[in-house]
Amino acid sequence: MEWIGIDSQMAADAMMERLDGMHDWYVSGFSYDPLGRAGGTDLSLGRFKTETDSLVVGFRYDSESRDGVYPEFEMMFQEVYQLSFSSNRDPDPIYEATLRKSIQGVWIFADDSGLTDKEMDDERSCLGCFWVRCGAVFWRPLTFPDAEDW
Repeated sequence: MEWIGIDSQMAADAMMERLDGMHDWYVSGFSYDPLGRAGGTDLSLGRFKTETDSLVVGFRYDSESRDGVYPEFEMMFQEVYQLSFSSNRDPDPIYEATLRKSIQGVWIFADDSGLTDKEMDDERSCLGCFWVRCGAVFWRPLTFPDAEDW
């Protein structure tokens, strides 16, 4: 499935509504590639590259649907400025997530802790078990049952 770009707060809110605020989702895996979007043949890490990195995070719902499928989706964060991942509990579910564009125009994804007014004013102060500060966000469903199958 193609990546769906999040280009506005309305698109971010629609994604979160479709995922029920990400309640009871888990991080199922992630990969980070500093040259994920590098172009041409010059892929040397010895040369400074900007805005080429890509973080892909997989999420899985905690229960099977009626047809026996665990719903899964991925989010891709590009131009990653900061990232934090800490599993304080085993397993570490997400009870609620936030995706907001800060005053500075940077996307912030934060789990359970949400975003305070201070964090929205200065996104560098964000804390949480899983959060990302980035320039662009995309998502795509992988295994998504119909709504009536949940």
